[in-house]
Amino acid sequence: MVLKNKKGLFFTFMAILLLAVILIAFLAKSGNTTHNSIQQSQIKVRSLNAFVKSLDEVLQQPLKASGKQTIEAAQQYMFTQGYIPNFASEFSSIIVSGKYNNELLENMDEFNITNTLNIVKAVATETDVFLTYEDPTPADIAIQHISPWEMNVTINLRNIQITDTQSEATWDMGDKLISTILFVEDFNDPFSLVQDKVEVNINQTDIEQFGDIATLQQFINAHEFLAHTDAPSFLQRMSGDFSSSSYGIESVLSDEGRNADAVPTSSFVDFYYWGTRNDAVASCTVPGFPAKFTLDNSHKEFYTGSPC
Repeated sequence: MVLKNKKGLFFTFMAILLLAVILIAFLAKSGNTTHNSIQQSQIKVRSLNAFVKSLDEVLQQPLKASGKQTIEAAQQYMFTQGYIPNFASEFSSIIVSGKYNNELLENMDEFNITNTLNIVKAVATETDVFLTYEDPTPADIAIQHISPWEMNVTINLRNIQITDTQSEATWDMGDKLISTILFVEDFNDPFSLVQDKVEVNINQTDIEQFGDIATLQQFINAHEFLAHTDAPSFLQRMSGDFSSSSYGIESVLSDEGRNADAVPTSSFVDFYYWGTRNDAVASCTVPGFPAKFTLDNSHKEFYTGSPC
């Protein structure tokens, strides 16, 4: 089965469009031709300087596009093959090589970081800007949470040099750390993908206060997620890691079509239901729900206002 989520491909084309707009603007700046060679040199310097000043913004686009496609391609793999252990570490290798376990992941032959950066180089060349740098390696790239709903992706591009195609003006920029933000809500929930074989988009709830049965039922029916520090983060979910995180998110599963969660801690909170965590805490049924629907004590109190 092929997952429906093609946002990464769309985003890549939008990134290319943005790059083209930016770089064509640079070309337009230098379009005022003159027969004076000194003026021509000054125009080239100004154009290159404009490119240099916008370099962070320009390079964020291929990093964002490749990063997003890396996660979507990994989820495509997970749908049939299961979790990717230590995904935050594997991310760096996948975005460079396009492969996991020697298997080329979906669309990563085109959207690995080398290829998307090459788009920048190609469009820049069309505006007489020549961009060079060392090819990135997995050691140059990292991903980490900065909030439950955001991930920061960084790449350290080494030995960057920008020159015009006639080599009349050159900037040696050394190494540069580029970063971009990916949003958790742009992706499917890894637990649902692997455990239930269904696509459940991660949507942050706008419910600000729990404490009654009706609000809990609304939360469940909407298939929404809540930031909660006893739950695993998105990157942990990609790894099949059910432990807690300060960037954790959780949902409460519907009882429809599910068996009771018997062991080790009985609860329909997603990471309890699918995980093996045993907190040795009480769990109980919830008024208004079928008998098989249970919550662990702390979540029963949090979501309904009363403990077991």
